[in-house]
Amino acid sequence: RKIADTTNISEINSLRAEFADRFGTLPPTVERLFKITELRITAFENNIQYIEVRDGKVMFMRNNQYIKQNSRFPRLKANTVDKRLDAMLDLVRSFPQ
Repeated sequence: RKIADTTNISEINSLRAEFADRFGTLPPTVERLFKITELRITAFENNIQYIEVRDGKVMFMRNNQYIKQNSRFPRLKANTVDKRLDAMLDLVRSFPQ
């Protein structure tokens, strides 16, 4: 519940530190939940309303229009969930506002 209620990156970092202090090394599933929450917040901060992954392509929508790079949807080349989340975070951060 605490993770879902976070509204900015500093809250995520504080909560991650609190959980690690309280419970020790966090399991990969909890770290993944933090990454998903960070993606949600970062997308919101960049006015991205929608994210969909289909066939290795990432589709981001802002102001009811898809965001493309060089007239194409970005492709995810990573083969693990965590690396794909990292790649999506990097993409969201790279889009001009």
